[in-house]
Amino acid sequence: MNIARLALSACFTASMACQRFADSGDTTGTSGGGSSQEGMRAPPVPKCAAASTYGSPLPPVENRAARLVLQSVHEWEGPVWVPMLAALFFSEIDYDAAEDAKGAIRSTLKALTPSGSLADFLAQSGSSGLALAGDGQLLAAVYDTRTLATFDVVHQTRADLALLYRGKHLNAPRGVTVRSDGNAYFTDPASRLAEGQTELGFTGVFRLSPANDVTLVDSALHNPLGLTLGLEEASLYVSSEDGNGAVTKYAVAVDGSVSGGAHFVDVPHPAGMTMDCAGHLYVGTGGGTVAVFDANGMQVGEIGVGPRVIDVAFGGPEQKTLFITTGTPSPALFAIDLNVPGLPN
Repeated sequence: MNIARLALSACFTASMACQRFADSGDTTGTSGGGSSQEGMRAPPVPKCAAASTYGSPLPPVENRAARLVLQSVHEWEGPVWVPMLAALFFSEIDYDAAEDAKGAIRSTLKALTPSGSLADFLAQSGSSGLALAGDGQLLAAVYDTRTLATFDVVHQTRADLALLYRGKHLNAPRGVTVRSDGNAYFTDPASRLAEGQTELGFTGVFRLSPANDVTLVDSALHNPLGLTLGLEEASLYVSSEDGNGAVTKYAVAVDGSVSGGAHFVDVPHPAGMTMDCAGHLYVGTGGGTVAVFDANGMQVGEIGVGPRVIDVAFGGPEQKTLFITTGTPSPALFAIDLNVPGLPN
């Protein structure tokens, strides 16, 4: 761990507002749109332990209610656990604030520190979904510039990726996940665009190669939202507003390309999703629960939350804590300790 990371970790441990730390004192970065990051994206941290076997992922039925961690005024999206800092990062969406100069809803990148305090990490981040991408970086879906961006959690900087699809801007990227080889996948609904603002003319699911090439996975889903990779990274799950809500499963090839697209399960108003190390899929629902499915699409149980669920993510020292964010009228952060560790988002 370098000096910058030690300083930032110490800052978090002391529950102070984190400032920029640099290896050389140069902290120049971009907090706006238009810049392009060069080079290959680093893969995230290793996922599940090899050759492990697990029992039931859920505690007894009488203990399946998530506990309240923090109440919020605004909705929190895209939670992701950063092991290097032992902190949970997420995007705070402020629907009540005046829109920014680009007409986008304002959001702030926040972090829940090891002491339990909440820190503003990057103001006006424009972010929604977040994913761990390795080397102290987060890959973020940012809707203010209608692209993806990397957030450096050491230097607290943002660098936009200049992404277009066939020369057209994306809609408003929402969910993002990163494979261990650096391939990334993201959803692009239009729910945060004003009428007639879409250039694409559809809502889609996309792949971003390690060289930052954008390819379309699916343009048939209505407002795709959450997504997660399967246990062996050979499948991709996407939630959408198709019908009353559904999860679609795709095949992912060795090179990261995606094919197929078969109905997996119906879920009422699904949102964020994650996967545990036994292959169980966790889907947040508009009904105030997290539905849990096995690899065959059979529901093995559900976690009671109460308010409408926005997003879910595993974290904690052993990756066994499921963090759950909820939406209006009761935005908050909940958590529950499970029996099986989960994949990082």
